[in-house]
Amino acid sequence: MNTGQAHYKRALAEVRKQNPDKEQLENLLTASIDREEPLAMYALGSLLFHGHIFSRNRAKGITLFKEAAEYKVPDAIFELAVAYERGTGVTQSDNLAFHYYNRAALQGDGQSHFEVGRCYYYGIGVKKSKQHSEIWFEKAEELGITYEQVDKRVTSSKLEFA
Repeated sequence: MNTGQAHYKRALAEVRKQNPDKEQLENLLTASIDREEPLAMYALGSLLFHGHIFSRNRAKGITLFKEAAEYKVPDAIFELAVAYERGTGVTQSDNLAFHYYNRAALQGDGQSHFEVGRCYYYGIGVKKSKQHSEIWFEKAEELGITYEQVDKRVTSSKLEFA
């Protein structure tokens, strides 16, 4: 385990405490990021973007998600997809939402497989295609992701095939 990973593990222990020490947590995550630990980039990005523990800072969160995405961290890529689809912290872009859902799916993120299918189903950032949507939905189901299990903060409409 390198130093960046060690700082990240200590940061995880800190964040799980009833009352985490913000300064300690920020120092550990920053030290880990300085050593190019991509999971720390995602973790601090998530805490800032969503305003958990730290004051909300969507711009810094997006920056950290993008840095983690360069290291192919699926959760960071997924967060970017959701942000672009909703226009939260970035300029809304269906094309970029689809791009990031697809990238996250290719990195193994289960829900992203479903979201790529949803994008094809509705034509979000890509040409509508029932055939393509069914392929992606089947792959999501193979990974254990069904409509009932997806994160409803992202998928808000019921899918029905004609």
